[in-house]
Amino acid sequence: HINLSVLGSSAKDCILASSAGPTKTELNVDRAAFSRLLRLPFSGTTTAYLTMENSNARKSQAKKLLSLLTSKKAPRTGKQQIEMVKYHLGAVLDAFQETFGGVHLDIDNILEPDSFKTSDISLLFKRCKNKTMQSHLNKLVVPLIESIRSTNESKEESLIWRCHLARSWIYLGLLRLNLLVPSSPIDPGQKPAAKVEELDWFLKEIGSNLLSHSLHFGLSFGNFAPDSQATRHLFALAGAASKKRANQEKKIIERPSNAPPFHDLFREIHHFCKTVANSNVVLALVDSIESCSMGSSFRSQEVNWQCSATSFCSRLS
Repeated sequence: HINLSVLGSSAKDCILASSAGPTKTELNVDRAAFSRLLRLPFSGTTTAYLTMENSNARKSQAKKLLSLLTSKKAPRTGKQQIEMVKYHLGAVLDAFQETFGGVHLDIDNILEPDSFKTSDISLLFKRCKNKTMQSHLNKLVVPLIESIRSTNESKEESLIWRCHLARSWIYLGLLRLNLLVPSSPIDPGQKPAAKVEELDWFLKEIGSNLLSHSLHFGLSFGNFAPDSQATRHLFALAGAASKKRANQEKKIIERPSNAPPFHDLFREIHHFCKTVANSNVVLALVDSIESCSMGSSFRSQEVNWQCSATSFCSRLS
C-alpha cells in the first residue's frame, strides 16, 4: 500500500495519470477472448487443460493466438480516441434527432465554444422530448461536451489532457448505458411477433373472403377470377397487410431456447444502474481519484468497481 501523504506532487501526478485513459473494459474483453481461443478452464472446473491426447491441438491453438497477437493493431493515438468519442456522441444525437422538434444537431457546431456556450447547450437539449436525456442533461451531457472541448484546448498527451479524455469516456459510457436501459419489463421482441400473428389471421380472413367471392361468381356466372370493386379492395388490403407483416417480421427478436426471461434482464440492468453504474457513485469515485482525497484506498475502490462491472458484463454474455 502507498501512503500518498508522504509523496510529492510529481508522484501523485504519475499515479493520477496511470488512472486516466480509455475504459479498462477493453482489457477484460481481450483477456476473455484469448481465454476462449485457448479454451482455458474457468475457476471451479476440474477439466484438465493440457493432456497427452490434446497437446498437438493446444500447440496449434497457441500458434494461432501468437499470430493474432503479433498482427494486432497498434494502440489508438490520442487524436483517434477523441475522434471516437465525437463519433459515438454524434451517433447518440443522430438517434435522438427526431426528439428535438425539428432542430438540426450538428456535432461540430455543438463542440465549438464560440458557437455554443454552456447555457446555449442546456437550452438546446431542453428541447429534447426524451426523459432520460433530460434527466442526465446537467450531470452527463453538458460535462461530456465540456470535457471534449477541454481536450481540444489542452496539450495532447499532457496530464490534464488525459484527465479530460478519461472523463469524456466516462460521461459517454454512462450516458449510453442509461439511454439503452429498457423502460419496460415487457419483452420488446414479443410485440412484433404478436403483430405478425395478428396480421396472419387478418390475411387468412381476406383469403377466405376472396375465396367466397370466387366461388359465388364462378357458380353464378362461370367466372372464378372476378374483377369487381370488392375483390380489388380485398387485394389492396392484402398487399398492405403483407408489407406490414414483412416489416414486423424483421423486428422479431429470436433468442436461444435456454435464454432467461426478459424481465430478469430488465431487473438486473436496473439494479446495476442504481448501484455499481450509478452516475453519482461513479463520478464521486472519479473526483476522489483526481483529488487523491481518499488516500491509497481509491485504488482498491477502483479495482472493486472494475471487478463488479466485469462480473455483470460476463453474466450477461
